Amino acid sequence: SADSDPNASNLSQKEIDDLLSLRLCAFYETNISVANKLTCVLLKLSVVVNDELREWKFSSKGHDYKQSADSDPNASNLSQKEIDDLLSLRLCAFYETNISVANKLTCVLLKLSVVVNDELREWKFSSKGHDYKQSADSDPN
Repeated sequence: SADSDPNASNLSQKEIDDLLSLRLCAFYETNISVANKLTCVLLKLSVVVNDELREWKFSSKGHDYKQSADSDPNASNLSQKEIDDLLSLRLCAFYETNISVANKLTCVLLKLSVVVNDELREWKFSSKGHDYKQSADSDPN
């Protein structure tokens, strides 16, 4: 991928190819548990896989989430590293099908004013602790 971090991993191209191949075979053999574990192994080795685009990249962040353009910069005092670490742990928990831990980490992030949108692969600071908006056709109080 064009936005790869070239210094994020010490893996050789062959090692990456071997892990990607094992992961892909696990998916095709419908061994999703193994495929997800390999995805987590790759994340821990700073390799982020995008199945939709059929590409991978190095990322020292350990995840592929980007900060949303409408993030409120005054909502939290967390450092980028702290956010990256929590997002990476959450993502690995999800891939390891440890949904309870993934959900707890989502709640930790929310309590720290960080809202995650998995569909958009984005996160943002929100002083509200959520990203819901009142419906335009809402009855008045």
